[in-house]
Amino acid sequence: MGRGRRRLDQLLVERGLFSNAQDALRSILAGDVSTSDRRLDHAGELLAPDAPLHVRGHIAYVGRGGLKLERGLDAFGVDPTGLACLDVGCSTGGFTDCLLKRGAASVLSVDVGYAQFDWTLRQDPRVTLLERTNIVDVPSPERAGRVDLAVCDVSFTSVTTVLPAVCELLSPEGSFLTLVKPQFEATRSQVGEGGVVGDPGVWLWALAKVASAFEERGLAPRGCCASPIAGHKGNREFLLLGTRGTSPAELDLAGVVAETARAAGVAWDAPGTRHADRAPGLGATG
Repeated sequence: MGRGRRRLDQLLVERGLFSNAQDALRSILAGDVSTSDRRLDHAGELLAPDAPLHVRGHIAYVGRGGLKLERGLDAFGVDPTGLACLDVGCSTGGFTDCLLKRGAASVLSVDVGYAQFDWTLRQDPRVTLLERTNIVDVPSPERAGRVDLAVCDVSFTSVTTVLPAVCELLSPEGSFLTLVKPQFEATRSQVGEGGVVGDPGVWLWALAKVASAFEERGLAPRGCCASPIAGHKGNREFLLLGTRGTSPAELDLAGVVAETARAAGVAWDAPGTRHADRAPGLGATG
């Protein structure tokens, strides 16, 4: 067995192309999965971690994350065309791919992991890839204030931990569009069995926490929406936009959570406009 090689079904899940091995297997058996020169028919076939993979009839990006970012860009009217961008927690490159397809001039893609990033994106001259790199180690005098748009998808840590470094890199009118994953924002007691957060009240708490951290760092919260697809283990995720050099919008965080709960079939009584239910400085209408 080659060192570091992965099963095909495992690779497909790791890259976010499928949410679980069973779905990956169905697509493999249907003949929908291929590499650069041949079809891949066996879920257990061992491949290099950076092997090119293609799924017929699948999403337009190298990972499902592209669909999540696409939703945020469209919902908030953010146009990456010609912008210098930063992708924090780039993983397989779904966010980076989406930014490039939307016309980004450049993307600095950063991740603490390695050998996950799509091979084609590695070859793109617009991409600068920093693997095995924590975002806190990226800011430097030559990079400070150079990023027009930062995007973020981090796991096993709060978005608030990356905010100082991101803000150091952002331009005076830059924007930060991030996924908010309640399971990584919540306290241990708020997370259910198996790492799943099913309580909409905790979703709201997590959003308010991150929105409040935005304001503390000079980022005006400008938009919030639910991710179009669930995350790992079915966890609900959200997108939050903050922008420098502008005023906060009136965000209805409770309304976004209530709509997400209804779509998920979860009964929940929205807290309305009580101050304790929202982040400081955020309205409850709009």
